[in-house]
This record gives sequence, C-alpha cells and structure tokens, in this order.
Amino acid sequence: MHTPVGGFPDGRDVAAHRAAEDALRGSEHQLASIVDIAADAIISVDEDQVITLFNQGAERIFGYAASEAIGQRLDLLIPADVHEKHRQHIRDFARSGEPARRMGERAEVRGRRKNGEVFPAEASISKLVIEGRHVFTAVLRDVTERRAAEAERARLLEAEQAARAAAETALRTRDEVLAVVSHDLRNPLSVIDMCAVSLGDRLPPEDEASRSLVRTIESSTQWMNRLIEDLLDVARVEAGRLALERQSHDLVRVISEATVMLEPLIAEKSLTLREELPDLLPRARVDARRVVQVLENLVSNAVKHTAAGGEILIRADSANGEVRIVVRDTGCGIPTENLPHLFDRFWQARGARRGGAGLGLAIAKGIVEAHGGRIWVESTLGVGSTFGFSLPLASDSP
Repeated sequence: MHTPVGGFPDGRDVAAHRAAEDALRGSEHQLASIVDIAADAIISVDEDQVITLFNQGAERIFGYAASEAIGQRLDLLIPADVHEKHRQHIRDFARSGEPARRMGERAEVRGRRKNGEVFPAEASISKLVIEGRHVFTAVLRDVTERRAAEAERARLLEAEQAARAAAETALRTRDEVLAVVSHDLRNPLSVIDMCAVSLGDRLPPEDEASRSLVRTIESSTQWMNRLIEDLLDVARVEAGRLALERQSHDLVRVISEATVMLEPLIAEKSLTLREELPDLLPRARVDARRVVQVLENLVSNAVKHTAAGGEILIRADSANGEVRIVVRDTGCGIPTENLPHLFDRFWQARGARRGGAGLGLAIAKGIVEAHGGRIWVESTLGVGSTFGFSLPLASDSP
C-alpha cells in the first residue's frame, strides 16, 4: 500500500498529530504544576490505597516529603482508630455510581501529621478508571484555624449571652428594689413633710429660730423626694422605659417658664441670669415637663460651679430642622480629661465637693436622647462651661 508523504496510511497528517501530542503534554505539565502548587492537599491512591500522588500542599499540611509518602498506604495519613472505617468508605465509593463525593458528611474528617498530631479537615474524593483500575484522588483542607476561630466565637457568644442575662437579672433586681425602696421611703417622708407643715403653722411668728428649723426639714424632705425620683428616672432611662408625653409646644414659652422657677436658685447664689431668646421659635413635639427638667439640671449644675457675681446665660435658636438650647456659665470650667465622663451616672470629678448623687446630667442626656436629640458640652478652665442640647422640630413646623 502506498503511504502518503508526511502522513499515516489512513491519510492523517503527521504534523497535526505531533502538534496535538505536544499540546497534550503541555496541558498535562500545566495541570501537574497547578496540582503541585495548590494550597490544599491533593493525594491520589490506587485500588490498594497506596499513595501515588502527594503534592506540595500535602507536604505542608502533613509534614511528609512526597518521597516519604508515595508508595505508602493511605493509613499513614489517618488516625489509627478510623483506618478500617476509611478503607471501607473508599471500597463503598468504588462500587457506587458516583464520580465524586464529599467526605465527612456524617462524621468529622481527621488527618494525622508526621509528628502524630491529629487535626480536623474538610475533604472530597473523586475516582477515575484507568486501564481497568480505579484511581482515587482526594482534595483535603486543614481547618484547624477555622475550627479554633469558630470555637472562640462560640465561647465569646456564650460569655456575652451569660453576661447579658446576668445584667438583665441585675437590672430587674435593681428596678424591683428601687420600686420597693422608693415606695417605702416616700411614705415616711410624706408624714415628715406634713408634720413639718403642721408644726410651722402652730409656731408663733416671732419664733424665727424654730421656723428656720421647720423650713430645713421641709427642704430636706423635698431634696429626698427629688433624689428618689432621680434614681427612678435613671432606671427608666437605662431600661428604655422613660415615658414622654409629647405635644407641640412653643419652646420660647417653655424656656421662659423654666427660668421663672430657676430665678430663686440663681438669686440665692448672687448670680445674674441672662436670656437670649428669639421672639418666636418653630414648634417642637416634646414633653414640656421633661424639657424643663433638663434645663433645671443644666442650670443647677452651672449654679453649683459658678462663684458669686458670675453670670448664667440661656440662649436658644433653630437651624437644620432642630431647636438648640444652650446654658453657658462663667464658672471654674471643666478639665478636658473629665469631659467624656460628665454624662455618666453617679460620676463626680475627683476632689469635687459632693453636691448631689451625680445623676442630673445623666438624666438630662437620657431625656434629650429619648426625644431624638443630642446633648454636648464645651469648657475652658477658668473661663466657664457651655452645655447645649437639641430637639427635633415638629413635622408641621414652618
């Protein structure tokens, strides 16, 4: 038979055949390179479960060199207690019609390093039939760090949940105690107050010394009632149960009514009160009683830290959809390091004279934030302090 020049007897082109062989060898070399540098362990075994392929990823994970692993049984890489179970798994897989399977669907996959350390892993296995014999290839990933991170997250979550449950229990207990104590305290305080009023009515006008003592009793009972209410307010703020009775209010009028109540307190300290209020402010939906409470707390704080002869300014304006109210004093000022703590409950500056329970500013912050507003402070030592808060305007305000 005549053979065509440059071709096979059946007419195929030799050059094309050689190009196809070269392309195949190139593809095989490229695939081998990819397999070798893969981060995961890629391991092939024959039907006898003898290792025939062990890439660089497997070397890094198991600690064996490829020359140590190839030719050894797969048992080398598996804890002894699961040798037989693993062999049976591969035999079952060989008889199945599945081309690939994820390992460890019912139990955790574990590997064993050269140093004897057992580690958790994720693995999948595939099979091919080459010249009538099965070849199994497993891709395995070491998940030690991931499992440790998951365990740490679970531990932290459990600790957080336990802490939250303990905090909630403590808050409930505190609220129950406060409710009982406030009720039990108010009853005798009411009796003391009524007795003081009755006693004052019976005293002769000229007995000023006795009348002064009665007034001291009355002011002390009022102070104790305010302290009880402050404690209850703090508990309400922290529990998110601060009740607001919102209505649309003219804030100029609200501020003016508050300053009238505050004038005796300011006069007692020989201070000057100045107002800078516009004739009209946009209306805001607020609880007027609570807004007055904020102003009382801010002004009382200013009075406490301003020497006789000083000045307290109350100013208000509106911009950017909110009303801003400012209380500025000419007092001693506040050290910069104390500013972040001013609105913390029960906080008192070190060395400061005890003038209350340290609840007024914390309550003011809770009231303002319950309205959807914000509160802030600026201060310069020796010059004075400025406390301000904002309240959102009513939706129908011009």
